[in-house]
Amino acid sequence: MKIRSNDVKRFLQFARKFWGSHFRDQSSTVVLSFNASNYTISMQRQGLVLSYLCNRVDSVSDHETIAVPLDLLRDCVNSSETITLRILNQDGGEFIQASWQDGPVPRMNEYEQEAMPNEDLIPDLAWHTIDERFLTALARTAEVADDNSVRYGLSCIELDGRHGSVTATDGNQLLRYDGFSFPWQSEALLIRKNKVMQCKDWLSGRKVELARQEYDLFIRFDAYTLRIPLERGTRFPNVDQVIPDRQRSTNRVLLDTRDCDALTNCLLKLPGESEDLKPVILDLNGHVAVVGKSGQGTTCTVCLELDRSLHLGPDRRIGIPRKNLSFAAKIGADSLFLFGKDQAILACGQRMQYVWMPLSNLDLTLDLTQTQCIKTSMVAFSSDRRRAS
Repeated sequence: MKIRSNDVKRFLQFARKFWGSHFRDQSSTVVLSFNASNYTISMQRQGLVLSYLCNRVDSVSDHETIAVPLDLLRDCVNSSETITLRILNQDGGEFIQASWQDGPVPRMNEYEQEAMPNEDLIPDLAWHTIDERFLTALARTAEVADDNSVRYGLSCIELDGRHGSVTATDGNQLLRYDGFSFPWQSEALLIRKNKVMQCKDWLSGRKVELARQEYDLFIRFDAYTLRIPLERGTRFPNVDQVIPDRQRSTNRVLLDTRDCDALTNCLLKLPGESEDLKPVILDLNGHVAVVGKSGQGTTCTVCLELDRSLHLGPDRRIGIPRKNLSFAAKIGADSLFLFGKDQAILACGQRMQYVWMPLSNLDLTLDLTQTQCIKTSMVAFSSDRRRAS
């Protein structure tokens, strides 16, 4: 039996994100399953399961499943190309002999075979194909969910089969994607956010499929299959009433994609970034502009005019935390909706809604004689936005 070092490396890189800091501190059992055309590398820890499907290296058609310590993969991950595995019977016990090349140096280690798990890590399931936007929706909502919260399900992502939506909130902001067809139609499931949702392989995943058992959600894309426990008994807040009705808005801003690229590049550089809440002013007085100003000691004001975007409604200025506006631009918002004083702001994109609160008691006066204005159409900005589309 042979496995590729590149397959081992990809599995370990993904696993480090999936299990986070716990992955480095503990050892686990890894299950290697071989059939005629491929093999899988699978591991379970803390209720999470990761399985990685690989093409068979050798032409042998044997079917074999072995359980080895995680240290075997860690030891040989930097091998030149392939790792050869042999089953040895010694003193009434079974050992796995692993041999590989570490550069010019041949290496060989023996590992005691581990006990097999009591159940299939990835059982036979009825898989349901889902829109590939689902992975991006999970990635973005995971950025909104609060890791450290013990209130309600603020560290969770809601997958609502009744509305076909993916939603997360930390109590200060809310993000929802909709338009999904889940294999569960009459209930909402909760899963805990996971850092693996931010990794490159996740964000570039294709051919996404879902399956569900009573206590677990299964996600399959590309060569990866994940088993994630459902958060049962956890209460997710009722957020339907939090999302305002855009038809009741007093102001609407139609954002040009190129202006959004400027926002993601420049917002954190505007004056005022060292102040609490890092405020900026959205200035809708004859133009669409975002203004940053420093308020202590020296007066420095910079106006970023989004001169390809359009404002509909009466003149208005409003204070906004720049992180919320930057995030809205990054996730593909193409419209902003403003409502009454101290009411929530709604950013919308393709099948996406993002809500946050404006800043109150912020000085909105601007001294135009002390303001440096930059038109976004005069400056080239690179795009780093990822749309859930």
